Amino acid sequence: MKSFIILLTAVWSAVSGSVYKIIRKQKWALYAIIIFGLVSLSGCFLHYYKVDRANKTDAATLEKLITGGKYFILHANDQSFALTQVKMNNENLEGEVDILPDEHTKYLHPMNGYPNRFYKIDNGIVLYEVHLYSRESTSNKSHFSLPVKDIYQLDVYELDKTATKKSKVVSTIGLSLTAAGIIAIIVAASVAHDEPATSSNTGTLNLGCSPQVYNLNGSNSELAGILYSGAIFAPLQRTDYMPLSGIDPINDKFHLQLCGGSNEELMIHETKLLQVTHEKDNKVLLNHDGKLMVYRRPVNPEKASIGEHQNARKELSAIDESYYSFTNRLPGQNTSDVILDFKKPAGAHTGKLVLRAKNSAWAVYLFKKFKSLYGDSYPALVQQKDKVSREKLLQCELDQSLPLSVSVKDGTNWKFIDYFFTPGNEVPRDMIMEINLTDFKHTNHIQIKLETAYMFWDLDYAGMDFSENLSCTTTYLPAYNVAKFDSNAQLNKIELNGKDIHLAATEHLNIDFAVKSSAGPNLINSYFLVGSGYYHDNTRFEGKPQLSKLATFSQKGAFDKFSRQTFDQMLSLINNNAANGIAAKN
Repeated sequence: MKSFIILLTAVWSAVSGSVYKIIRKQKWALYAIIIFGLVSLSGCFLHYYKVDRANKTDAATLEKLITGGKYFILHANDQSFALTQVKMNNENLEGEVDILPDEHTKYLHPMNGYPNRFYKIDNGIVLYEVHLYSRESTSNKSHFSLPVKDIYQLDVYELDKTATKKSKVVSTIGLSLTAAGIIAIIVAASVAHDEPATSSNTGTLNLGCSPQVYNLNGSNSELAGILYSGAIFAPLQRTDYMPLSGIDPINDKFHLQLCGGSNEELMIHETKLLQVTHEKDNKVLLNHDGKLMVYRRPVNPEKASIGEHQNARKELSAIDESYYSFTNRLPGQNTSDVILDFKKPAGAHTGKLVLRAKNSAWAVYLFKKFKSLYGDSYPALVQQKDKVSREKLLQCELDQSLPLSVSVKDGTNWKFIDYFFTPGNEVPRDMIMEINLTDFKHTNHIQIKLETAYMFWDLDYAGMDFSENLSCTTTYLPAYNVAKFDSNAQLNKIELNGKDIHLAATEHLNIDFAVKSSAGPNLINSYFLVGSGYYHDNTRFEGKPQLSKLATFSQKGAFDKFSRQTFDQMLSLINNNAANGIAAKN
């Protein structure tokens, strides 16, 4: 398995720079790589079984199950037993009652009507189980004879082929960095197949978010993060506090560059540097309202539940780029979630939820696909949205579960707390949220639910810090030099006169800051780029608006449905093209 991941990663690294061209010329080969990769990786993850449930049965059905070599489990008086040496005697089912082995106790309580997950290693166990339910007592019995008419429920476990096939992709995508390469190939394959015609199509695949911030070091540049990602209309303008983590000033100076993606224009209201001085053992982050929070030792969740049977605690307990990508389905809801169970110190009345996350490449692709539904009317939509109230636009995003919503378990109900803005998909962002736990100070556990649209976020780490807010000092530093460059590297120095800065798609902004890096004994500095503004995507889509499809987005949760449907269609496309292409080559 490990050697295959290394091989697949190498393949992805080799093709990523020219993946678009390769797909267009040799689709069948890449489809084959995708299918081979997904099938190979899927063996390491969970599969699904379904329950064929009947409220009554007959002797012929039971005889067929016995002949088929099934393993019978008897449920009687809230207890479960193994039923061995099973045979039919006229209208009675007979067998020997025994203690149920441990390996058969894992899947005693399935959800009927929904896919139930199991480990592939257990396929020789769970897929042979038959569960009989009776009110007959079995106490002090070794031999058991049960009239068929007294069986009030019969559950036969079978492989759920549809859910398992989808899980081979979804589990891979959700939990490993290698899968990020696979999903990028899948997205590229889809773009090559049905790429929307635009007046600005350059033949390259752009799945990045904007506005992008780069750290400049001589002739080298490093992507540091994304500012106010998702602020695509004027009312969504906001101030963002982007951590410059892992980046140190050079000679007490930061040299940063701000730019947009192709076809994008940026409206920059303000950009400044925040220097926070704090103790070496502490860390600092700002929430989306600009409140500074100091934390020290976040605890890992004791459990990170995804549905009934999966625990993603291992994936979310370390910053290792092993992601959970919100790939589950909640019964009756149009979202995906993860429930974090934290052990809480006695008396703690506040908690700081600390996450490391980003949006997925799938989310960016999906949003581009959504925009294309407007066709040549998309510019008119931008003008319209620029006049809508901020509150209405934000509520629309929440109704579609695009931000990452946070709720706390209060009794049997979930209480909504707040949400995290979309951080972009290029670089994982460290984020923090303060949660008032005054009403939970006498409990020793706290449950937090994170919820978003299907595959819209990649979550790398989750922790909770219960300490009081510690001391620090802050200094805001204005830029001492701001210069705008166009595509021909023509310099246009900008005077800092309080006016907004407009950046066209062919321009970028260089911003220089001077800092005082000396912090004092046992103190260090952390830096944040504080920027406010918004941006427009000026991509030109051809064709008339697809009004019937757009009408569905007026309903809550429509984006989640759109994501699931689009992904299912893409898998079907890849499977069909791979099969047809390979057959043609042979």
